[in-house]
Amino acid sequence: MKSEMHFPDLTATSTDGQTLELPRDFSGKLNVAVISFSRDQQPDAATWHDALEELRRSHANLALVQLFVAPVLPYWYQAAQNAVIRSSVPTQRNITTLSAHVDLNEFNRALDIPTVSTIYTLLVNRPGAVLWASQGPCDTNRYTSLKRTVRRVANSTVAAGR
Repeated sequence: MKSEMHFPDLTATSTDGQTLELPRDFSGKLNVAVISFSRDQQPDAATWHDALEELRRSHANLALVQLFVAPVLPYWYQAAQNAVIRSSVPTQRNITTLSAHVDLNEFNRALDIPTVSTIYTLLVNRPGAVLWASQGPCDTNRYTSLKRTVRRVANSTVAAGR
């Protein structure tokens, strides 16, 4: 992945229908975003939930986001797809679930994502700088790396954003 990435500006919709502008509306000083591109990837995204909840309990300024990213489609299809996401994704305590319809090529290029066949997990500060990135489901090595980065960044007010 690129050494310096910035989370691209995009409009996302929460499961309760609220519109958010990311990265501006990320709620934490630090945000872990688990990005998936299809409902079939939900089991891989779910592997992060318990680990992220443990991490969130240790860092008060950490917010958790599950982001479903899909290509821009006709309005009626996007609305139907958002309704399916709202009804089929289990509500996770302390994890904000969002969906966004974007130009996948631009989104993937901005985040150096080579394929939509797997999930990606990012640590993003409030201004949108990507501080850590990983591809695939949670495992011990990925979680340890994320935890170490969160601890280091949380102690640095410059890196965490103001």
